[in-house]
Amino acid sequence: MATEEQPQPDARWLTAVEASLLAFAAYFFTNAALSRLFPEAGARAWLILSLIPPLVLLVGALLIRRRSADLYPISSRQAWLMMASIGALLLGMAGGIWIGPTLPSRLAPLLPAGWAAVWGLVWVGVGAPIIEELFFRGTLQPAIERRIGGMAAVVLSAAAFTLAHYGLPEMVIIGGVGLAAGVAAHLTGCVLPAIALHVGWNLGTVGVSFLDYELASGWPLTLLTVLGLLCLIEARRRHATGRPHP
Repeated sequence: MATEEQPQPDARWLTAVEASLLAFAAYFFTNAALSRLFPEAGARAWLILSLIPPLVLLVGALLIRRRSADLYPISSRQAWLMMASIGALLLGMAGGIWIGPTLPSRLAPLLPAGWAAVWGLVWVGVGAPIIEELFFRGTLQPAIERRIGGMAAVVLSAAAFTLAHYGLPEMVIIGGVGLAAGVAAHLTGCVLPAIALHVGWNLGTVGVSFLDYELASGWPLTLLTVLGLLCLIEARRRHATGRPHP
């Protein structure tokens, strides 16, 4: 007589949510530990404090994504998704310009002016947003979504994203960016539009500091907004019609 097969227990010792929360805790622990190790606000200490904690999030996200196959993919070859990402990039940049310039000297107060500009564009504009989106929207949000649903996961990941920027005067704005990136990832099922939106926003706020703000916030802002919306409309049309990738 055949015996009924018993279900096998989950071999993973941590769920994706639990691992994500541990990585998030490690981020804050690293911040606190480095602050104690480098109490003096020198350039070297400032660079270490600016780089190491986000890299902890990056390592955590990559490790969790490696063992959890059903999280949002990072990118896709689908034409509609690429159009959506371009639209998100343009709209993010328009939002960053609209909110106003962020001076490189504020982002990197201990670096010379030239290096502060490079830091603002390369790290703040591109590097940090990619790392943050890989963790908050690419790992934490879909892990929570599997448990309690999509919009709740969007809100919780945006709350965690805001908490990671605790102490900055723009926390409310940062929370709004997190919500927008979360919605973009949830609606498309991919991290790429969220990354594009976040990169566009940061590049907009930093990049406009090199320009005449009155000029940049005029017709260029309108043009970016219109082009971004057109890209999103085209992405929706392609997705609805199932147009194949060229």
